[in-house]
Amino acid sequence: MATTITHAVHRERFPILANSTYLVSHSMGAAPVGARSALDAYWEQWAADGPEAWERWLPAIGDIADGIGAIVGAPPGSVFLGPNVSVLQAAIATCVDFDGARNEVAYEALQFPSLTYVWREWERYGARVRVIPSDDGRSIPTERIIESITEKTAIAVLSHAYYVSGAVADVRTIQAHCRSVGALLCVDAYQTTGVYPYDVTEWDLDMVTGGSHKWLCGGPGCGWIYVRPALLERFRPAVTGWMAHARPFAFEPAPIEPAASMYRFGNGTPTIPGYVVAKPGHDVVRSVGVRRIREHNVRLTTKIAEMALERELRVNTPLEPERRTGWIGVDFAGAERACRELIERRIFLDYRPGCGIRISPHFYTTDEEIGAFFAASRDGDFDALVAVLDPDVELRIAGGVLREEASLILRGAQAVAAYSSTYSKLYPFVRSVLVNGAAGALVAPAGRVFSVMAFTVTNGKITQIDALVDPERLGQLNLVIPSADEQGR
Repeated sequence: MATTITHAVHRERFPILANSTYLVSHSMGAAPVGARSALDAYWEQWAADGPEAWERWLPAIGDIADGIGAIVGAPPGSVFLGPNVSVLQAAIATCVDFDGARNEVAYEALQFPSLTYVWREWERYGARVRVIPSDDGRSIPTERIIESITEKTAIAVLSHAYYVSGAVADVRTIQAHCRSVGALLCVDAYQTTGVYPYDVTEWDLDMVTGGSHKWLCGGPGCGWIYVRPALLERFRPAVTGWMAHARPFAFEPAPIEPAASMYRFGNGTPTIPGYVVAKPGHDVVRSVGVRRIREHNVRLTTKIAEMALERELRVNTPLEPERRTGWIGVDFAGAERACRELIERRIFLDYRPGCGIRISPHFYTTDEEIGAFFAASRDGDFDALVAVLDPDVELRIAGGVLREEASLILRGAQAVAAYSSTYSKLYPFVRSVLVNGAAGALVAPAGRVFSVMAFTVTNGKITQIDALVDPERLGQLNLVIPSADEQGR
């Protein structure tokens, strides 16, 4: 199969790309320079017009919401904004009747924790929570999800993609099943919107929620909700406020008359700065096009997975592109510390337990940045390091009581080399030493002993590395530092 040639675009619009390697758009998209202009314009309107600025800001909410709708295939007027997804899903929960026999809320064990907090609290009001289990902690068979949604299910709340693995759920098939048993479906599309094409109208989805600070490059503070237009009239959110009123500036006493439009999902005074600052990111994503973004992302995520497997690192994301969202999870012993080291060198990623280092290319990511992650700005040659290690080499790090978190055992040449390479900035401080008469190395930045390593060599290959970082035991070692001539300097 021929590989589609894709290229990074619009890098000039994202200042952080000038001095960093940015591979964390799944967590926080890069800030577009247009966001600063949007904030400046907001301040100018506020400073110039005071309360009259509301005449511009309130219509802007609908315009920004429709801009998101255009990305996900929603008709105008069917998307609204909120501060975050938790608040919006809480509003949805108030629209569901849990008093009868149909009182179950079904969500998967891999659901993002914030949403599980929201729905679990509705057990106080008659809901019965049903958690759909995962066997491997990364995915759930579609058949199991369908079997868990029955005539007792009032609403199913499911992720389009799981935050722990990037695996994509078949929400289109699940929606059809929900419709057949009379259950509502709310899809959380935070992990996919802007990088994985879907169409809420074509897929006939009931409700979708998401946010702006990941692939949409909009920053925090601009959540959104889509409701299938045919359902809107039956929803009357109890998480509400004056902005949800049919006539908000009439300031009429309770009870509220909800707006006939999606504005009924409003509540108190809206967070206008969070909304307007998100729009430039939305605009860029819409101009590039999600399908084009997806092509570039698939090519680069496939490259990441292949390079990781070549180095015998564990990949915790589905290898088939159609089964994953826009990032790859790579794990190995010491991955969390390696991630922190890389971030210090402005290679931006993140780490999640059970997943490893999450790496995500976006439309502005280059092939060279993928290489930069794996090279990690090493001073040495990765392949040369692997060449001197026995295939079954074992690295043992002893941290003692004072540095217990540093202790680990790591096996295999590729894994040991990958872990060691993340500490390349310490290479200039390495000196050869004799550790109790055996060959070793001492790391002493700023003249302070940081660690000592002893090597076991068999048939010309390093078979074991014992590294000591325990401050108490370091002072007890009998170290002999060869002269510069003996070290070949």
